[in-house]
Amino acid sequence: MCADPHPGNIAVDAENGGRLIYYDFGMMGAIPSDVRSGLLELFYGVYEKDPDRSVHTLRNILSHDS
Repeated sequence: MCADPHPGNIAVDAENGGRLIYYDFGMMGAIPSDVRSGLLELFYGVYEKDPDRSVHTLRNILSHDS
């Protein structure tokens, strides 16, 4: 994950399957798969206007041990 994605920091390698090329590693990190899943669940909770689902998911994300 890149915290500052703009054309000066990222390019696409069109010759090798469209992989991303990062030029600036100042603010790079990884989001664990369970947190990624939680963020997707949160997105759907908000999209579907389901406050119970959203709050439950947000609590789960925030309680994640990093």
